[in-house]
Amino acid sequence: MTLRGAYFDGVCPVPHPVAISLDREHGILVMELSDGSRERWPLERIREVPDQAATEGLALRLVGGRTRRLYLPERSLLADLPMPFRRSSAISAKRLTVWLLGALTAVLLVILVIVPQLSNRLADAIPPKGEAALGAMSSRHIIDALATTSGGEITECTNADGRAALDHLTRELTRGIALPSELSVRILRSDQRNAFALPGGHILMLRGVLDLAETPEEFAGVLAHEIGHVYSRDGVREALRSAGTVGILTVVLGDFAGGAVVLLLTDRLIAARHSKSTEIRADVFAEAVLRRQGLGPKPMIDMFQRLLDTSGQLEGPLAYFLSHPQPAERIAVLRERPSATVPRDTPLLSDAEWRALQAICD
Repeated sequence: MTLRGAYFDGVCPVPHPVAISLDREHGILVMELSDGSRERWPLERIREVPDQAATEGLALRLVGGRTRRLYLPERSLLADLPMPFRRSSAISAKRLTVWLLGALTAVLLVILVIVPQLSNRLADAIPPKGEAALGAMSSRHIIDALATTSGGEITECTNADGRAALDHLTRELTRGIALPSELSVRILRSDQRNAFALPGGHILMLRGVLDLAETPEEFAGVLAHEIGHVYSRDGVREALRSAGTVGILTVVLGDFAGGAVVLLLTDRLIAARHSKSTEIRADVFAEAVLRRQGLGPKPMIDMFQRLLDTSGQLEGPLAYFLSHPQPAERIAVLRERPSATVPRDTPLLSDAEWRALQAICD
């Protein structure tokens, strides 16, 4: 029996009318073109092309070589062939696995290597006004988030005497240091023990940190740590890195059920891995600032030890989601630092200034 069909040779998009016959002895489908040439397709290498728009016809392809197609107007024309044509698998399981692993590797490479490197370069290109605006916006977002968490409004502590003591302490710590941005240090009414160094020199200190400190030197160690972030421009680098990471993960993961949680946890895990080195570097910067003041690492060690004693140390899986190193890690690093060569014989703040700073939120 001779059949009629249309043959596409994979070179020219024009179909070639062909007469089709079957060589049953050799298991070959033979197509005779109008110019007298012939195409021979072994039956075991013929596959049905999947996902065809037309349901009444039959499209076949030959496995291997260039892309060639044979189109028959009716599927029933080859019903009497000795073997059914297997549907062509668009992607084999092995190839799909390789592609998925390759895609995952590429995404991790972008997130863990390219995005941080690109963030570092972009941070140097952001003008001061743009960085200051980014810091102001970040400050508002953090204050709003703190208000949502605490269930009440978060306001700035503005007692005049306390403000004057804070400004004096800031000037002492930054004397002789060339900072990329003018500092704006604020203390907020929040019992949380945290502080934030944001782009553009914005530093937010929460009252919980001030309440935890027993001496002005201990509080100065925390403030100097945040100044270290400003000095290294870690805030703008982290903002750019987080924006790039979240954008990539949103595209990759999509908005499937639970995707927001996966996105958040993944970003925090990446942030922890990325920021521990910068946190240690800021600790070393702060220790150097205190040493210039004749203090050395002891005030910072005492502050971290008290934080460890009062809050404990996370263990298990949750420890990996900390953006800061654990207090015990930071204490160990600081113990390796040298002591001040000329010990200070007066406090950073007078007793009256320290009391005023402690009462800045009153």
